Amino acid sequence: LKIDPEVERGQIHRVKEVRRRRDATEAQEALLRLERACLDPQENLMPHILYAGRKLCTLGEISSVYRRVFGEYQDPGGY
Repeated sequence: LKIDPEVERGQIHRVKEVRRRRDATEAQEALLRLERACLDPQENLMPHILYAGRKLCTLGEISSVYRRVFGEYQDPGGY
């Protein structure tokens, strides 16, 4: 898959603009709430994901919380 460099630059600019406009403290708190919820096996994560989205957290930031808490899949076959 080849992404047009102009499209990539535009998306990077949009993400930076969202991060600049949002309330950084609220976004960080939403990510911390999600992380705490991930640590509780009985907790439903969906409300926390939606809350993070409403606070303008990016998919990458939400995914980073998951990687930090749950780790990344490693192929046992070593492929």
